[in-house]
Amino acid sequence: MLERISATENRLLAEMALDIGVASGIVVNPPVRIANAIEVGSTRAPANLTSIANRMRMLDNRGTPTIRIEKYANAAIVYLPGTRTASLGWTANPMDMKTNLQEMSGRVSNVEIGLSKALAAAGVKPSDRVMLVGHSQGGLVAISAAERSRTSKFPYSVEKVVTFGSPVGTKSISSQQKVLSVENKFDLVPKLDGKANPASQNWQTLEGKVPGDPITAHLMEAYSQISSDIDKSGAAAEFGNFAEGEAVVSYYELTQGPDLSG
Repeated sequence: MLERISATENRLLAEMALDIGVASGIVVNPPVRIANAIEVGSTRAPANLTSIANRMRMLDNRGTPTIRIEKYANAAIVYLPGTRTASLGWTANPMDMKTNLQEMSGRVSNVEIGLSKALAAAGVKPSDRVMLVGHSQGGLVAISAAERSRTSKFPYSVEKVVTFGSPVGTKSISSQQKVLSVENKFDLVPKLDGKANPASQNWQTLEGKVPGDPITAHLMEAYSQISSDIDKSGAAAEFGNFAEGEAVVSYYELTQGPDLSG
């Protein structure tokens, strides 16, 4: 849906929808909670960006509102998938279009709130080093959480963020944090905000070319290919080397309620 409208129209839509929604009481975040928490075993730390992209791809392909957390000794890597439903907030799935509107307008979404709850459930401490990885909507949430890092709204220490195909040009972070934005030149989604990503020492944008239609060019399959090319150049080495050793891997499925879809 969002791929089909221009950047200007997208911003206007977000502002109008939220103004109307807030005034009418529609845009109110229902309680969000963890519906299912599953510890699936352990894994070695990702060795490069390709490993990170492949883990993001596997999570994205689940099709559920699920967050993956790898908990290391004093660090955590978190994976956030893209939009799961075109709903505007009327289902139990918080990874919806309402979250896109809220994140693009600077508001705290239920996915961001759910992310905090998942980190707490995984035993991540405020002092632990955290890297957030997100595809599409997940990248928006990751950048917003990084912006609010170490505050009452997001009391965790986000050091690094990796985004795949996310429209994050209007966002900002502190000079102590580092961001890698990976974009496909054939993907329309990163252009939806109508603004180039910040050009600074701590924010790196790397582009690749994987042809496809508006859907396939946006999939993590395309970004896995681009990540492989980036690894050959060594440009993303510090993100691939974020953690060391083994981690406990857990999946947290989010829900918001009640479900009014029926």
